[in-house]
Amino acid sequence: MLNKTVLLYTGSYKKRYHTDEWLTHYPGLNKEATEWLANQGIVNFGIDAPSVDNPTDKMFPCHVVCREKKLLNMENLANLDKVSGKRFIFIGFPLKIRGASGSSIRAVALLKA
Repeated sequence: MLNKTVLLYTGSYKKRYHTDEWLTHYPGLNKEATEWLANQGIVNFGIDAPSVDNPTDKMFPCHVVCREKKLLNMENLANLDKVSGKRFIFIGFPLKIRGASGSSIRAVALLKA
């Protein structure tokens, strides 16, 4: 059985990376959206923004739901416009960091030729 991963392309990385708005103006998920993903059988999701949470919600509801439902999440993904609307094999190669709860990854999409 394949694990289900969803990548959310918002255009945020392409539009705001390297600007002053990068860390303050981006979309994010709320509690209900994160729970919906979990209820669909998603085990991993990523977004092209600095956080999966909306920057205006300092309670970090998305991260809370991820902890409760044991969902993985990825932030700061780039070039999602290249795979938007396509099915592909996603591989995330994390660094092995002892005692950490997160890591940078090398994100790879394998598309059919």
